[in-house]
Amino acid sequence: MMQPTDRPRKTVNLDQFIFIERYAPTLIKWDILAFFGTHPDAQLSALDLSQQLNRNYQVVRRNVGDLALLGVLDVTDATPHPVYRLTQQNPRLRELVQHTVASAPSPYAASRW
Repeated sequence: MMQPTDRPRKTVNLDQFIFIERYAPTLIKWDILAFFGTHPDAQLSALDLSQQLNRNYQVVRRNVGDLALLGVLDVTDATPHPVYRLTQQNPRLRELVQHTVASAPSPYAASRW
């Protein structure tokens, strides 16, 4: 029997926890991944993405570059601006992005797009 002072324990999805710790440790990275997680077929330059997110272009550019180096985003060299999209190379990681974003309890999750 549960005592009045006992609280139910919340379970943590370890894959999602590791994903957030590794790929979205900052709000800007979370915003980028939340955008692509809710728009998995989107292909945008950092400039277009910064406008979508209403964020500073330089900050977005630096962070999409980091996420591309980590393999979460694919990058296509396009003149004058590279184009980014959610990874096609790693289906497991792509699915994890979409699932994590869809189930995120965060107040700044994908619901604003």
